[in-house]
Amino acid sequence: MTATVTTASSDRGDLAEFGYEQQLHRSLGKFGSFAAGFSFVSILTTIFQLFGLGFGFAGPAFFWTWPVVFLGQFIVALCFAELAARYPISGAIYQWSRRLGGEIVGWFAGWFMIIAQIVTAAAAAIALQVVLPSIWGGFQVIGDDSALTSPSGAANAVLLGSVLLVSTTTINCIGVNWMSRINSIGVTCEIVGVVAVIGMFFTHAQRGPDVVFDTGAAGSQPGYIWAWGLPYVLTSILSSPWGTVLLVDVAIAVFVCTLAIQTAASRLMFSMARDGRLPASDVLSKVNRRTGTPIAPSVLIGLLCIGVLAVNVGNSAIFATLSSVCIVLIYLAYLMVTVPLLVRRLSGRPLGGPDVDAEGRELFSLGVFGIPVNVAAVAYGALMVVNLSWPRAEIFNPTGEYPILQWAAPLTVLAVVIAGAACYSSRAERVPNPVTIGA
Repeated sequence: MTATVTTASSDRGDLAEFGYEQQLHRSLGKFGSFAAGFSFVSILTTIFQLFGLGFGFAGPAFFWTWPVVFLGQFIVALCFAELAARYPISGAIYQWSRRLGGEIVGWFAGWFMIIAQIVTAAAAAIALQVVLPSIWGGFQVIGDDSALTSPSGAANAVLLGSVLLVSTTTINCIGVNWMSRINSIGVTCEIVGVVAVIGMFFTHAQRGPDVVFDTGAAGSQPGYIWAWGLPYVLTSILSSPWGTVLLVDVAIAVFVCTLAIQTAASRLMFSMARDGRLPASDVLSKVNRRTGTPIAPSVLIGLLCIGVLAVNVGNSAIFATLSSVCIVLIYLAYLMVTVPLLVRRLSGRPLGGPDVDAEGRELFSLGVFGIPVNVAAVAYGALMVVNLSWPRAEIFNPTGEYPILQWAAPLTVLAVVIAGAACYSSRAERVPNPVTIGA
C-alpha cells in the first residue's frame, strides 16, 4: 500500500514538473510494462504475417535480415531510452520530438506515428485470417477459400479483424488494469510459443545450418509455394494436435499485439489532444474518471482501424504495400526524434529533463557513446526509409495491373504530410513551453 501511494505521488510530481495534471491510470508493474512492449513487437505475429514475403524472395537466406534489423532497432532504442527516462509522459514520440525539435517537428512526428499505428493495428488484425481457418474450418465464415488473395478470404479477413478490433477497443475502454492482465497472460503464452517454435525447428530440422545461405527464388524449388502460409509448415512437421496448439498460441499473440498497438495509438492521440493539437481536442482529451482511460481516442482508433481493413480487397500486393507504408511512417517518426537529438548533442546542449529520479538515482545515459550511437541511429533510419520506399514492382505491383502501387510509399507520405499540414493547429496556449521544461 505504501509503495503504491509513493509511486502515485511520484507520478503526479513528474507530470506536474512537465505542466500536466495526472489523468490516466498509470498502474503497470515491471512485467506489465515489459509485456506491453513485447506484445507491440510480437515476434509470432510478425513471423506469420511476413514469413512468406521474405522466404519467397530470398529463400532461407532472408534469416540475415533479422540480426541486421535487430541491431539497427536496438541502436534507436538506446536513444529512446535516454529520453523515456527524462520525459515519462504519455505520447512518447510526440512528446520527445517537440521538446527536442519544436512544435512543428513534434506535431508531424505524432501525426506520422498515429497514422502508422492505425495501419499497423489493422495489418496485425488481418493476421487472424492466416491462423484461425487453419485451426478450425468454421472460422472461414465467408466462402470456402481462406487465402488472403481470394475475394472470400479477403472478406473473411475483414470480418475476423473487425471482431478482434471491437474486442480490443472494449478492453481499452474498460481500463488499464484489465488491459495489463490480458496483455501479460497473452505475452506469457507468446513467449512459451516462441520457445516451442524454435525448439520444434531444431528437433525437426531436415537440413543443416548452411541452409541460411540458400537464396532460392519462389517457385524454383519444390515446396516454396507453401511458404505463404507458415501454418502449413508447422502442422506438416508436427503431429496435428501439437501443430494446432501452436497455432492457437499464435492467435493469442495476434490478439495481444493488436491490443498493444491500439493502446499505444489511443494514448498518443490523447497526448496530442491534451495539448490542443488535434481536431476535436476537447473530446479526445477527456479521460473517464472511473476507468482512467481516454475512451474517445480508443473508440476512434478502433473505427479507423476497421476502415483500413476494408482496403483489403484481395489484391495480392495490398498487404505488402500496407506493411511497407506503415513502417516507412514509423521510421520517419523515429527520425524526427533521433535527428533533433543528434543536433542537440553536436551543439553541446543538454537533453533536458532531470538527471536523477525521485530517489536520487542517476537516469540512463549513453555518456561518451551518445554521439556515435545517435549517428548510427539516424543513418539506419534514413537507410530503411529509402529501402522500404523504393518502387519495387516485385513487391508493390507483382501482377503489373496497378503501376501506381509501385509508388505507394512516397505518395502515401506526401498525402499524410498534406493532410497533417491541413490539420495542424498553431494554437499553443494549452501547450507547456518545452524550452522552460527541465531548465
